[in-house]
Amino acid sequence: KEYSLHSLTAGVSGKWKKVYDRVNESSLDTGASNLVDNAIFRKDNRIFYPDEFSFFFIDTYKPAINWEFNAGARVTYAKITGEVLLSPRMQATWIVNMSNKLFAGWGYYYQPPYYLENRLNKVPLKSQLAVHYSLGWENKFKPNVSFRLEGYYKALDKLIPYYTEGQKIIYTGTNSNEGYAYGVDAMFQGEIVEGIQSWLGYGYLSTQERPKSGGSYQRRLTDQTHSLLFFLQDRIKKHRNWQVHTRLQVGTGQLYYNRSIAYDEPSKKYLMSVDMNSPGEHFLYMRADMGCSVEYEVYKKQKLHITAEVLNVFNTYNYAGFQFVQVFINIPRPVRIPEVLSSRFFNVQLEYEL
Repeated sequence: KEYSLHSLTAGVSGKWKKVYDRVNESSLDTGASNLVDNAIFRKDNRIFYPDEFSFFFIDTYKPAINWEFNAGARVTYAKITGEVLLSPRMQATWIVNMSNKLFAGWGYYYQPPYYLENRLNKVPLKSQLAVHYSLGWENKFKPNVSFRLEGYYKALDKLIPYYTEGQKIIYTGTNSNEGYAYGVDAMFQGEIVEGIQSWLGYGYLSTQERPKSGGSYQRRLTDQTHSLLFFLQDRIKKHRNWQVHTRLQVGTGQLYYNRSIAYDEPSKKYLMSVDMNSPGEHFLYMRADMGCSVEYEVYKKQKLHITAEVLNVFNTYNYAGFQFVQVFINIPRPVRIPEVLSSRFFNVQLEYEL
């Protein structure tokens, strides 16, 4: 028989960490100006000990040659929150035939807060929780070519709301939200040309959240909806040591929170604040890269690899975020100044393998 009843795997791990979080940031406008903004003064000097100790076990059960069940759990102690977290997980796989298999899974996943989440914490934080449900299908066209389709749903709890300032993530410091996410991932990958991998992937994601106290759901900042990834490699027939590749990424824009202006009576000034009830959406993201690589055997199996690429071939302007500035005193809406990611540029890489 090519199956066994049970196979048990277990292990323990320990992570000892000491994080120094030192912040000294200031921004202040002086002189005559009609710009209205908050002066920024951030100063902090704290030490975090995000140690983690965990134990896990998983049992693989094969009652028949075409069935496999995996069930187990992970127990984690997160020192930064003082929690003992139990994460049970299981998956069932049905091998329909030599080319097709179906699988379904369920599990608990915790994310303890790190130092970024704790910078503005107003209360002791707890770990964010996601309960996963998944269902999928995999088909092998050839031994090295396959297609995988997976749908999922995640119930989210103890979420820590956050917003962005350019590339900076700022957490609000409370486990005040709950939410959900669902979507579909499809991936075609394999050796279209013998010996080198290519793939085509598509993802659909919808994720929303709301305060645990109640209210309507709204889209989370990670709600990108559609994304497409294409990566193709090929060889030059007459020169087998030469390879060319093309990479394309396309996605609907991720979200950001607008800013609002309000008069602050104590300071007698108009101040800017984050309006987390009105998410906006960035423009479509698209980036294409093209390049070639060559490999030479130099001396006694020593190899020289040379790669040349043109990144962002079409010089697409992709937005990373906005800087918000209040220009007009009598219009309580700030102006958005886009922060653009890298334009077209060239990259050359040399690697010598001994």
